[in-house]
Amino acid sequence: MNNNEQFFKSYKKRLVISAVVSSAAYGLIIGGGAAFITALACWIFNFNNIWVAIGIGLGAAAISGILLYFLKFRPNEHDVARQIDRMGLEERTVTMMDLRTYDSPIVQMQRNDALNKINNVTKEQVRAVFPVYKLGIAASVGLAVAVCAGAAMIVVNGLTGAGVIESPGLVDDPRQQYVTVSYIVEEGGEIPD
Repeated sequence: MNNNEQFFKSYKKRLVISAVVSSAAYGLIIGGGAAFITALACWIFNFNNIWVAIGIGLGAAAISGILLYFLKFRPNEHDVARQIDRMGLEERTVTMMDLRTYDSPIVQMQRNDALNKINNVTKEQVRAVFPVYKLGIAASVGLAVAVCAGAAMIVVNGLTGAGVIESPGLVDDPRQQYVTVSYIVEEGGEIPD
């Protein structure tokens, strides 16, 4: 299958790029949500450090993006063959992959037929079947909402820490609970605990 490996690698490369983009997008959705929740908790509990929320958001995005790629989106040879067949090849590529260890005259005819059909595919068909960005509308909206919400909550937390916005006051700040004790020193007296 040396002749077939060249076209197969180019299609696999397109599918890998699409898988990486999808993994990164879903990772950003998870990271944006994690950043929002962390920044909201920091804001409520008067812990005004934006780097905690940024770090947790970026960490969650990176870890979940990598895990999603390797556990869900990473394509194998059969995924590539099925995707190639979606360009109107009627399972010729999958059959060619399944019969790659055989070398009978009928298998060679099938292989040649599949290669001829693949060579006649137009660039528009390839772009339609192998898009770089293939998230649906709901996932795209979720991506925008998660990233914007996480960034906005981090900004609110930072502005609260800078004193521009008041703290929500839901939890008392322990740093602001001061007690003033005054006493007069007399002979033989002591201050009880």
